[in-house]
Amino acid sequence: MAMNKDFGPFELREKIGAGGMASVYLAMQKSLQRPVVLKILYPHLAEDEKLVQRFEREARAAAMMRHENIIQVIDCGRQDDVAYICMEFVEGMDLKKWLEAHGAPPIEMALLMLRDLCRGLEHAHGHRIIHRDIKPANIMLTPDGTIKIMDFGLARSGGDTTSQMTMVGSVLGTPAYMSPEQATGEVVDERSDIFSAGVVAYELLGGQRPFGGDSYSTVLRAILTVEPPDVTHFNPLIPEEVAHVVRGMLQKDVSKRYPAIAQVRQELESVIEQLGLHRGKDLLREYAMDPEAVSEKWRKKRLSRHLDQGLYYENMGLGKIDDALLEFRRVLFLDPNNPVAREHVKKLERERPKAGAAAGKAQGSTSAAQTTLIESPPEGATVVLGPGEALPDAPRAPARAASGDGAKRGLPLPAILAGSGLMLAVIAVSVVMLSGRGRSGAPSGEAASPPPGSAGPVAAQEHAPPQPGHPPAAASTSPTAPATPATPTPTAPASYGPAASPLDSAQALFDAEKYAEASALLRKLITGGKLDASLARPARELRARALVRIKKAIEAQKIYAELLAQDPGYHPDTSTFTPADFGAWDAARGGAVAAPAATPTAGSSTTAEVTVTANPFATFSVDGDSKGQNVPSVSLQLKPGHHVVKVTHPSLGSHEWPLDVAAGESKSLSWDFLAQASGSISVSSSGGWAEIYLDGDPVQHPTPWLILNVPPGKHEVSLVRDGFSVDGGPQTVNVKAGQQVSVSFKLKKK
Repeated sequence: MAMNKDFGPFELREKIGAGGMASVYLAMQKSLQRPVVLKILYPHLAEDEKLVQRFEREARAAAMMRHENIIQVIDCGRQDDVAYICMEFVEGMDLKKWLEAHGAPPIEMALLMLRDLCRGLEHAHGHRIIHRDIKPANIMLTPDGTIKIMDFGLARSGGDTTSQMTMVGSVLGTPAYMSPEQATGEVVDERSDIFSAGVVAYELLGGQRPFGGDSYSTVLRAILTVEPPDVTHFNPLIPEEVAHVVRGMLQKDVSKRYPAIAQVRQELESVIEQLGLHRGKDLLREYAMDPEAVSEKWRKKRLSRHLDQGLYYENMGLGKIDDALLEFRRVLFLDPNNPVAREHVKKLERERPKAGAAAGKAQGSTSAAQTTLIESPPEGATVVLGPGEALPDAPRAPARAASGDGAKRGLPLPAILAGSGLMLAVIAVSVVMLSGRGRSGAPSGEAASPPPGSAGPVAAQEHAPPQPGHPPAAASTSPTAPATPATPTPTAPASYGPAASPLDSAQALFDAEKYAEASALLRKLITGGKLDASLARPARELRARALVRIKKAIEAQKIYAELLAQDPGYHPDTSTFTPADFGAWDAARGGAVAAPAATPTAGSSTTAEVTVTANPFATFSVDGDSKGQNVPSVSLQLKPGHHVVKVTHPSLGSHEWPLDVAAGESKSLSWDFLAQASGSISVSSSGGWAEIYLDGDPVQHPTPWLILNVPPGKHEVSLVRDGFSVDGGPQTVNVKAGQQVSVSFKLKKK
């Protein structure tokens, strides 16, 4: 059907695209004299009245969404019995054209794009809207560095279980980005969008699609049957944490896929934080304005970083030869003709057989020494990893300070022992130290010194004191077969003993306050099946504690809840808990937590022992009597019966528990004032609505709006709306616990 230039309330200017259901035009809205984008349904589809009604209904639902990362649907209707959808016009280029023009972006830029894509989808899924056609052609990068999801006109409500539009979407969607369930014509939910976003992620990171073919049918067959190569096969620079996310998004079995796009976003944000990409919007804006220059800048940064890491690992000896090779190969991926990397790769490839032989000899020496010193090695003893038996994540050294990108890299984890000249003496020292681990900290001896300006790797061989609930991973002496005493020598430091188990490596990271790295390693160990059954629960408990320390208490709470669901009698060892740990555990339990029974002491049989903690500190009282002032915790001996325990903070309020205790009973109570104390901000605007940002993050709701659960302190509130300016710019407000602050803005049309 030939379209006239005049289209009712619109003036068609240019045809800019065509999809499976509609043609797309750049048009002018006559009443407001503003550019818009019109999606006009094809005539043969317009003859199906039920389809048209649903098309309009879903367009209206999409119009309810207002989010920075979603193209706004303005209107829908019919002109001469032809259905159309009107959307805001945004300058920029869709990612399909962008990839064709500029190639795959730097990993850092790709991660920021994917994070914003997830934000937009999270908002849509929160409104029970499923896009069903996520692909690069429907994702736009604007000149100001904003990712915008387009074409919600083909979306459907998550509450609609009819199959008509599903079949239409399956036929008309782009096959290379379809989920398996969409390709087979099944009813889809939010997880279908997650799969499609995973295909986009694979293409942005790896430079090509995971499912190829020369025809519609071969592509669909690949989606249903082919397991694509890991994305790191095409780009070795991709961190393992990111590859793990992509694998989870591309699970063919929908039940094994990420259940919610919010989880994908959170994991990507964790990596983004580790890489130090705190100015995400500014970085994307720079990339959008000059992609070649920005790509070259990031290439040079990575080139320098990986070259330094390769030299660093090489200097650590044969035990790190595989890590050094990986770093030099990453250099060659960035610069295929780099003479330094080529020379070192050739050299290391020649020396690699020596590393395997040394590791095998070390393993044999370890086995012989253990047989001599321990009659029967206990179950669960640490096994020295041989060649090729690396831990699940590729080790990385810290970036050198001169790179300037602020990247935080995972700490390398040794997998092989280099050399065996003093192995018998070393094993003897290790066994003696292991037998007394409860009395001392990590043994003496240090790992190789890192390059100036960088933090060295944690020597995973160093045994940190065991945490409660964590069985020692290394061999210990049997009560019936004591180890032969041995005297350590200065030339054989105990830190060069048997290689630590993966759980010990994570514990070492935790003890070094590398909580994000510890959490990432534990996640891989848990999901990758690298731990035996006896270590699975301690690993999950340690990860929960690490998550609490990186301000992800909700994820820690979920871990405790899962452990409780598996074993209703489950209870962690709370002896090393902080108030924040208690907060996550209490939230999982839904109230006060009964602590493990303490060892009876003299006179305790007639009283109950109650431990009370508060974050950050409090004044404690029982039945009105003070028990401690401005301290984080108290231990109480209470008579059997009913008591009222109260904690009071001078500025954050108070909380009290009515408590019934019995003789000999032990209980723990905790209260996190910082988590409970919150205020609110009422945001309004004159001159029209605008999207609200709090401390640089979108609130995902336009004005007017009341922002709840705002932590006490100073916060920056700003408004954003295309085509408008805000008088005075952002405003800073001081929120106090339990109080509401009001802030108003004035918008002006540009």
